[in-house]
Amino acid sequence: MIYVDNISFSYDKEKVIDDLSLSFEENKITTLIGPSGCGKTTLLYLLADLLKPSQGLIHRNNLKTALILQDFGLFPWKTVYENITMVSKENANAYIDQFELNEHLDKYPSELSGGQKQRVAFARALTLKPDMLLLDEATSALDAISKEKIQDFILDQYLKHPKTIVAITHSIEEAVFLGHQILVMQDGKIVETIQNDLPKQKEIRNHLNFYEMCLKVRGILNETEPGK
Repeated sequence: MIYVDNISFSYDKEKVIDDLSLSFEENKITTLIGPSGCGKTTLLYLLADLLKPSQGLIHRNNLKTALILQDFGLFPWKTVYENITMVSKENANAYIDQFELNEHLDKYPSELSGGQKQRVAFARALTLKPDMLLLDEATSALDAISKEKIQDFILDQYLKHPKTIVAITHSIEEAVFLGHQILVMQDGKIVETIQNDLPKQKEIRNHLNFYEMCLKVRGILNETEPGK
């Protein structure tokens, strides 16, 4: 388990995370959903050790962590191959083959589609052999069809090589599709934890219980909106 123990964090004098405690089960997917500015990305950066809490502790159990940013974090002046191998060349060729990137190695990010950029970002992250993968709105810039393809891709990678994944999203459907645990965040706090026992398979989107779970999450989000 990864434990977050009574952490707080402020930007200048504005408290973004407020005395937060929670846990993430290893080799499961946790999705975080909530309105913009509620502290989701700050929490992810704290988990990645890019920020330090002003109080409290995060117990990562020495897990090696990789972060994939919302804009994929690719360097525009580097080729696909250079982006993938900039952190580690070890095992790079295996991921290049796995993600079918061989024909794109000499291209630059501007020459790639959103889905191709996502595969490059995953290949680079996985060369680290991380135990925990953090995703910051990995599909937010994509159209609906591309979103589902990337969600399928993330799920497929998880099923082949289970690891601890924490994924921020603004999409209720994405939170339900990917998450074993869905955390609803508001004003720097987790206001609801939903255990999601729906099977992890692509076909679940066609099932009634998938939409019922989406309605449940939507109802909780509506209830926790400011002023309600």
